[in-house]
Amino acid sequence: MPNSSTWDAPTISNRTPADLAGRVLVHDRSRKHWRDWLASFGIECSDTERGPVFDQTALAIDAAVAGQGIALARTALTSLDLIAGRLVRPLEEARPAEFAYWIVCRKSVADEPKISQFRSWLIEQVQEDRMKADFTAIGRTEPALMAGAQTLAYPPK
Repeated sequence: MPNSSTWDAPTISNRTPADLAGRVLVHDRSRKHWRDWLASFGIECSDTERGPVFDQTALAIDAAVAGQGIALARTALTSLDLIAGRLVRPLEEARPAEFAYWIVCRKSVADEPKISQFRSWLIEQVQEDRMKADFTAIGRTEPALMAGAQTLAYPPK
């Protein structure tokens, strides 16, 4: 989902992905991600080539925090910036990310109490951060379901 700072959060529900036309897009490794994200909404955008390209997602997110444009990033990676108000979502739209996070351990210890307690705690923390990010990022009073979503992020005004 996109994340950025030049649009007011209260008007988010009135925006569509097409409203990104002419905005500076911050790229993470490839300009292809923006083109694919917009295409998933049926938007053919010829100007997805604009904006800086960073070789790490964290740098793209930092660029959005610094007001350099709108970044496309995973909600999991932007949640703390969304919760802290350093980023806001300019759009409600989200799409499933192509990658996932996994909790892994040896099968022989997977059911040990300390492992299952840690797994439960970690899942709880992720759900809590996701809910907080959804509330604060778009001014909702109800949680949005955006598990594993890509998000747009930009700094608030």
